Amino acid sequence: MGYNVAFVCPPLQGHINPMSAIAHGLKNRGLNVKFIGLLDAMNYIRDFDLIIIGNKEFPKSSIFKITQKMSKHNGMRMGRIWQSRFANKWSDVVCKELPQIIEDEKIDFIICDQLEPAVALVADHLKIPFITICNAMAIVMDLTLPPFFVSWDYDISERRLTINNGFYMIADLILKHDTRILEKWRKLWNMPERHGMRRYFAHSDLAILSQQTESLEFPLTQVNKDWFYCGPFRNHYGFSYERIFLPKDDVNNVYISLGSIQGSRYKLLKKTAKICNELGLKAIIAHAGLLKESNIKKLKKHALVYDYVKQPDIFEECKFLISHCGLNTALDALSYGRPIVAMPIGIEQGAIATKLKRVGCAAVVKRKRKRNIKKAILSVISDPEYTNNSIRIMREIKNSGGTEKAINEIIKLIERDEILIQI
Repeated sequence: MGYNVAFVCPPLQGHINPMSAIAHGLKNRGLNVKFIGLLDAMNYIRDFDLIIIGNKEFPKSSIFKITQKMSKHNGMRMGRIWQSRFANKWSDVVCKELPQIIEDEKIDFIICDQLEPAVALVADHLKIPFITICNAMAIVMDLTLPPFFVSWDYDISERRLTINNGFYMIADLILKHDTRILEKWRKLWNMPERHGMRRYFAHSDLAILSQQTESLEFPLTQVNKDWFYCGPFRNHYGFSYERIFLPKDDVNNVYISLGSIQGSRYKLLKKTAKICNELGLKAIIAHAGLLKESNIKKLKKHALVYDYVKQPDIFEECKFLISHCGLNTALDALSYGRPIVAMPIGIEQGAIATKLKRVGCAAVVKRKRKRNIKKAILSVISDPEYTNNSIRIMREIKNSGGTEKAINEIIKLIERDEILIQI
């Protein structure tokens, strides 16, 4: 087709990997694909040109230092660190450097993460069409829904709507402060004022595509009724991980992962692995290369320990997942019909856990005490409904289209007469 497509997303593995799956599909359809991002993104991008920006502001290993600090905190404090140490400065870099790159590289179309509002602002400024991808949990700001940063269940009673409204007002104040850099550039470019989701997130008028399925979302609202809930964006490209040979015995294997930011939480991993041992389970732990060697050695007394394992393939061997409830790991488990013991730690993980619990495929641990973790594991083991519900979601994932659906929708939009680009 000859189109030049640019991908932009946060320099984190959980965002780059799903984006790469879509990028591979578009590349195979004949589009010219490039990624634009930080030097640290090179750790995760394969088979594509990476145009590096922000070298001065974010030298090598900057993101690791930020996420390392985040890993020492819980709740919204993690998000505040990301915002103050990365997002504000990154927005300024994008607004300063991206316009020239778009011109030099003759970019026709942008595919950006929902958490990239600066990219959306630049695209609108240059009148370049863009599509939004929700690689993390889709953020929907609507008064009928709990705010994205809380773990409340869906409730449209008058009392809850009043509480929702109050929390959204607080969020609005915080987000306005966080996006003041974007306001500076909007005024400089003499663009119309932006409000709500259009100011705080990348909100495309063309299409918004999510890795979730509709069941893994609260009831649709006027905000997201036309979004595409595609299921996980995966493919066979990517990293080569150490092959795992699990013993062929009657022991039930359980996969434990706290993701690519919180994998350094040795005490929680050890506590969870020891509980698994007590219950006759074999724990397989992936820590994203974040544990100290001394802690790995201790942990190996209770579990098989790896830097990384290949997801979702690990779930061929594991009966269920114990996780911080990052979206990608949860989707990988559900794509094999495996139930989840959810131990949310920060940012939107509590909301994801609530959505999983709502469809009956997860037992949620709020306080990470031994008895609470053990109770949740026993619930998942003893109640077949967790597995039955997970299998139901697995079927929904298979029927949702995943990467192929996302690619087809993007191609359709690119080819639509009203945004057809003459090269």
